[in-house]
Amino acid sequence: MNLKNAFNLENDSIHEYSWPKSDKELIDSKLEEKMAIISDVIQSILSAREKISRGLRWPLKEAIVVCKDEKIVEAVEDLQDIIKSQTKDR
Repeated sequence: MNLKNAFNLENDSIHEYSWPKSDKELIDSKLEEKMAIISDVIQSILSAREKISRGLRWPLKEAIVVCKDEKIVEAVEDLQDIIKSQTKDR
């Protein structure tokens, strides 16, 4: 109720509002494609860690991604910070 009064909302609950519409012009399909690629890379790194019994709390000096596909190389280079954050101790 405090939020209702603070923001002058009409409805009593957030559940009474409809979902916001997405703006198709803001969708970056190239970024979405890169995220799908690095999702597979992240899963491979986590799988390799599990295979060698190296838990997330044990740091890796490096993870080498070997690939000839330019799309994968570009995605890994552009989004390497996300890969690093998702494959280390959280």
